[in-house]
Amino acid sequence: MSLRTGMHRLQDATKAFEVRWDAARDQWHDRRSRDFEAKVIEPIQPAARAAIAAMEQMAEVTSRARQECS
Repeated sequence: MSLRTGMHRLQDATKAFEVRWDAARDQWHDRRSRDFEAKVIEPIQPAARAAIAAMEQMAEVTSRARQECS
């Protein structure tokens, strides 16, 4: 799998995760849900964005390297 393919899969999975969490949050309204969101859900989003950005940079670097080496 290429970096860009992996990046797109992570983007799609992140979007699907957010949609499903929003649906769960509509049904789950107690203190535990807020704790879970703060401790588990909220850290996932910036981590996924950072991973996607890093994958994009890596894809650009490897693409340039391939062009320069061919």
